[in-house]
Amino acid sequence: MKKIFTLNVLLLCALLIQAQTQVKVTLDTKKFVNIDCSLGADCAGGPSPLTRAYMHSGLCTTGDIYCKTQIIPFNSLVWEHVVGNWGNSPQDDGVGEMINEGNGVFSKTIIIENYFSGSWVSNEWNETHTVQSTPMPSGATPYTMGLVFRSPDATLTGRDNMCNDIFVTDLNTENPKVIQSFDLLPWPNSPVTIQKSIIGIDDVKHINFFRLVLNPVTEQLNIEFYLNRGVHTKAVMYDQLGREVLLLLDEKLNEGKHWIKANVKELNVNPGTYLIQVVTESHTVTERVVVL
Repeated sequence: MKKIFTLNVLLLCALLIQAQTQVKVTLDTKKFVNIDCSLGADCAGGPSPLTRAYMHSGLCTTGDIYCKTQIIPFNSLVWEHVVGNWGNSPQDDGVGEMINEGNGVFSKTIIIENYFSGSWVSNEWNETHTVQSTPMPSGATPYTMGLVFRSPDATLTGRDNMCNDIFVTDLNTENPKVIQSFDLLPWPNSPVTIQKSIIGIDDVKHINFFRLVLNPVTEQLNIEFYLNRGVHTKAVMYDQLGREVLLLLDEKLNEGKHWIKANVKELNVNPGTYLIQVVTESHTVTERVVVL
């Protein structure tokens, strides 16, 4: 078994705070009603045919009143801290990819303080070119979140009933609300549900973020992930039959951001589609990579 990797580690300067905000976003595509922005669902109770979906999200932390008032009429001024690539060339690189729960239901669980503050945060401008995305400042309070869902190739999107962004307000309270772009009232029968909880550091999953920096891969495999705690970590490449092909990493890592880098030529594997699995003591993350 070969072990081929170059591992760079950037430790965070600040310690994780004892309490963090965990949010689970669940999308039920069967509840979309506008065929033009339903991720391919038939809007008659049938699910989207997609097996993979992305969540493009933006967070507003300036203040509760500001964040709410910017929803109408601009729809995008709340996108101060953005995760997930969009714009003219969205990438299928794992940034914002959701878990397929089956029957047209997708979910994504994030720790807000980590998810919107890492190097993966976009630097894009909003639609009116008045706000540029930046990492969430340390100690900031999350108030409002904007959501747009898309297929991996970005040809299909999921939005509100008028095909505008979906929003979550009152994130600073115990009862966040899912709303549409044209009012601040709760959205009955919304395809999006939010589950928020405040968790301690010991309850946080070890791997909070995982992505392939570029996919398909032509020259260098580059995996980025974030560990909330120091923990033993393995990274394994499997072929399409589920057979282990390469052991990329198998060691104890410190808390912080990590990279696994490997030259494709040195991997000595045939061109094709493989599965990369990163495993810690309590959490597994998988991602497909095409090696050309």
